Amino acid sequence: AYTAQPTNLPFPGLDRTKNVADDGAGNVYALTSLVPPAEANPFDPVVAKVLKLPANTTATATLDVPGLNLRSASDLTVDAPGNIYFSDGSQVWKWSAGTPAPVRL
Repeated sequence: AYTAQPTNLPFPGLDRTKNVADDGAGNVYALTSLVPPAEANPFDPVVAKVLKLPANTTATATLDVPGLNLRSASDLTVDAPGNIYFSDGSQVWKWSAGTPAPVRL
């Protein structure tokens, strides 16, 4: 039986987390939307982000995904070397570690 207690990870301002994954180096990634500000129009589109929590730190970073709107992204996974894979509707993308932008597979 699993007896460990969950650990609260310091991802601030999360609203709807769609997926969480980790790579071989212990970095944790979250595909999520952020809580909208109180003055936001309820009909404004939800902003989706990929957040990264580097191993052994408490400071998250937002990964800017150039040229893509992640609002319809639904899945995210990361392999051991740190390549990020996500789906956006019927398309699958790979963002190779160290490259400036993802490519459609």
